[in-house]
Amino acid sequence: MNCPHDGSADEWILVAGATAASLFRRGGDGRLEPLETFHEAPDCSRAVRGRPRRRLGDPSPQRRRQLRFAADLAAHLERGLAEGRCGRIALLAACPFLGALRKSLPPTVRQAVRTTLSADLCDASDQHILDALAGATGND
Repeated sequence: MNCPHDGSADEWILVAGATAASLFRRGGDGRLEPLETFHEAPDCSRAVRGRPRRRLGDPSPQRRRQLRFAADLAAHLERGLAEGRCGRIALLAACPFLGALRKSLPPTVRQAVRTTLSADLCDASDQHILDALAGATGND
């Protein structure tokens, strides 16, 4: 029998968008348990008169915030794995944020990801999320 906190049977499911995300735990009973909600940190840069110049190819300020949010989520998943709070991870996010999130994952987290699904499920019910997971065939 698994200890409830050893993470061996627990799967974390991250349902994410570019500005908000919800983390769920799915244990042996298959039900979703909400763990945490995340929101993109507001841009705290100082206001600048006029439009700041960007070099060709630099990401927009909005894209930089999304990349920073993806990195923050990836770091949280990495801590959960390191602390043994989960054993498997499912990522559900709409493109292009899913790509940013996947690129932010350290190797240990990448190895724990069992399912990725490109879908906007941020406002979906638990049952809709479970149905989407049931239809997923693994990493895409």
